[in-house]
Amino acid sequence: MPEYRVGRQGPEVGWMRLALLIVTLAAILFPVPATAQAPDPWFVEGDPACRRVALVFNIGIGETPSETVLNTLVDKGVAATMFPMGSFARSHPDYLRRLNDAGFEIGTHGDTNLWLTDASNMEIRADALASVDAIEAVIGREIDPWHTPFAANTDERVRAVIATTGLLPIGWRIAAPDWSAEATEEDVYNAVFGGVYPGAIVEMHLDGPATDASTARALPRLIDDLRARDFEFVTIGEMRQPCEGTSPTVPEPVTLSGLDVHGLHCTETPAQGAKLIRILFNGDVVTPRGPVFEGWLPVECAGQRGWVMAESVPGIDLDAGQ
Repeated sequence: MPEYRVGRQGPEVGWMRLALLIVTLAAILFPVPATAQAPDPWFVEGDPACRRVALVFNIGIGETPSETVLNTLVDKGVAATMFPMGSFARSHPDYLRRLNDAGFEIGTHGDTNLWLTDASNMEIRADALASVDAIEAVIGREIDPWHTPFAANTDERVRAVIATTGLLPIGWRIAAPDWSAEATEEDVYNAVFGGVYPGAIVEMHLDGPATDASTARALPRLIDDLRARDFEFVTIGEMRQPCEGTSPTVPEPVTLSGLDVHGLHCTETPAQGAKLIRILFNGDVVTPRGPVFEGWLPVECAGQRGWVMAESVPGIDLDAGQ
């Protein structure tokens, strides 16, 4: 197979890992008062002011990795970020080298199937560091300093420990149901296309028992249909950067009024039935984070990033940024 360059490798990342390590160690050695806790080191979505989506592929289920998924990403020039396990690096070094040669960002999904919230701090660190050693031994460079948890099993303690290794914990709010033997093409397509939003990180797999019958078949459609909606595919490194100067102007904070007794639901993603963060009422203040997206407004609510129905927020231009 010829070499491809589809990802956009960032600059040297050693300084980023060192900076994250220094900040985390300082927080441990010199904790801040309870009234001013340091932020949880966790990146789950990007700037909602421009239409970017980051595909991340967690690798370590254990089945044969998909050639079709890799070829689709390469042929269509789609940037993505790969998260192999250390065990995958040891069992499939040639495939991992091909991912690196194709230019994908490469983080880590841990070393083994370790249930992180049940593990000790020492076990969490050892697992992360062993995975880094295994992956870097194969690709011949430092990994990109990102970490995803096995089975999405994480909490604030786990993320704080991971950060002491110089890795930034990465999360997501859109997951393709593609890890089981029952996964189908339509399941994957509907979950991703129906849930994606500006700034979304989408979790997928490429070595599941039904990958070639699900993700591999859905991926070409997803790429074409999301591009038709003006979405750009970016890496985690790129998603962590703010949108460029062409981004629409973000409105000022708004005091809610005119709501009925049921209030306004602030949810994690702009979709009916998405996880509820908080119910807002008249007099509450929301701070917009970007323009309206298909009838939804990205806001800060209850100290978290969320989405509300834009038509219920006074003074918001429903056509801006559509």
